[in-house]
Amino acid sequence: MRHVASRQFAVVMRSRNGSPEILLRPGRDGAFLPLPDRLDIAELPAGVNEHVGLEVSVLDCVGRNPRFYMLETTDDRCPKDCRWAGVEEFLATTPTYDGQQEDLSRWFTESESAPLARQPWTYPGWKASATRWATERMHAAGYRATGSAEQTGMRARSYHLRIPATPQAVYFKASSSVHRHEATVSRLLSRLFPGLVPKVVGVDDRRGWMLTEDFGTSPHAADPAGAVDAYVHMMPRFARLQRGLAGQTDRLLSAGCPDHRLEVLPDLYGALVDHTDALTNAERRRLTALSERFRALCARLRESGVPQTIVHQDLWRGNHTATAAGPLIYDWAESVVGHPFLSLDVVLRDVRSIAPGDVSAERRVTDAYLREWGDLRDAVSHRDAVPLASAPGVVSRALLWADALTSLPSSLAGLYAGTVAAQLRELLVPHRL
Repeated sequence: MRHVASRQFAVVMRSRNGSPEILLRPGRDGAFLPLPDRLDIAELPAGVNEHVGLEVSVLDCVGRNPRFYMLETTDDRCPKDCRWAGVEEFLATTPTYDGQQEDLSRWFTESESAPLARQPWTYPGWKASATRWATERMHAAGYRATGSAEQTGMRARSYHLRIPATPQAVYFKASSSVHRHEATVSRLLSRLFPGLVPKVVGVDDRRGWMLTEDFGTSPHAADPAGAVDAYVHMMPRFARLQRGLAGQTDRLLSAGCPDHRLEVLPDLYGALVDHTDALTNAERRRLTALSERFRALCARLRESGVPQTIVHQDLWRGNHTATAAGPLIYDWAESVVGHPFLSLDVVLRDVRSIAPGDVSAERRVTDAYLREWGDLRDAVSHRDAVPLASAPGVVSRALLWADALTSLPSSLAGLYAGTVAAQLRELLVPHRL
């Protein structure tokens, strides 16, 4: 194995008569096109276009060191000093990096014969299908595309496009199978709480595809005080949304939200501890010994008088923004049905990270949220209930991660294999339970 200067490479492919062809550009890195190490996924298409003059979209990333970005083009041109070749020739003429040639070979084999081995958007032709659907839904809703779909992101659990349009640009998101309910839930929220969540233009419930009006970039306050102020402004609106859905838990569950209500969470906790392989035997015994204490804590939290409703388990500063009409809350992929204070626990964790040691910041955010629940019971009892939501919040998030791992290909699931155990270990910290 020889030294490699670049640690990121582009593998550009096209479909020809139903089979993939790879762009070969002879050089010291074989057929690979070296990429700047600091180029992220959103910048890749423009970077490759500048390099070889082809319009591309990102399908997947194979390997980690180096990374091979698998790119698709529908452009029939052949750039100067390049040629198109079949997969076998491509693999035969490219150097081996840390044995990753086998990973590349497996990727092409899966693309031909294993449609469930990876996320659907990693397969050639998927973007074209998604774009056609999005365009049809846009036109049906009165939007007209004014440009080509731009890939704005691709993650292990989601895929994102932006389509320039009038009267407003449109944003497309596809979610993994365990987060498919985000589209259905977002449509419900858009109808019930217009202006507080992005306007939904179209949904494919079966595939978990969603079109929303693009609300532009999401500026976040650079200073801790500004970020805390944004939370203080947003949390009362969020609480009112939760209260508005308190009587519709059956509707949320039917939409696909996981059931993390306090009456079922203790049993889910027990099963999760039993089936989390990354725990040591000693950790499993200690967590199992906490089962009854956890059950009693959930029962105490139920006595707070606050109804169970929708919970946003990823409500950090990156998933809400300020608009001219007020705060906008988005990315409901990790939404569940449970005690509403589980969302407050997520927010307070973020507040502590941006303003460590600032007790007054936590108090301001907590007070802004609790005021919206004050008529159900006196505020003191609600304040006492806030710390009770911490352990159920940990368990709920660990359950979400356990579910998410089932939707990831083995190559990615392995990278996050210890995540569930790491979250459960929080419960072993003194005074957490």
